[in-house]
Amino acid sequence: MKSIEYPSKDTFVMTLDCRGGFHYFTDITLTFTGVEELFVPDHFEGAWWLYNEVYSTKTGFELHVLFERPFSEMKISAENVFIAERKK
Repeated sequence: MKSIEYPSKDTFVMTLDCRGGFHYFTDITLTFTGVEELFVPDHFEGAWWLYNEVYSTKTGFELHVLFERPFSEMKISAENVFIAERKK
C-alpha cells in the first residue's frame, strides 16, 4: 500500500506498489466510486495486501482486504471500482 486519498465523500483512491507482483510490475491505482461504507485502519501505508474477499451487494460490491503489519482489515462497500496503471 503506497497511499490513500479521499477526493470526495463517495470516492476513495488507493495506490498499490505492484512492482513485486505477478502481473502489472508497476504502481496501480484503484478508484472506488459510489462508496457507501468505508473502514480503513490507521497507519497501514506500506503494509502488504495478503488476502481479499469480494461479495456482491444490491448496489455493487463489498471488498474485505486483510493486510499485514500488524494484521488489519479494510472494508469498502461501493458501486464501482476502476483499476489503472499509474503513469510516472
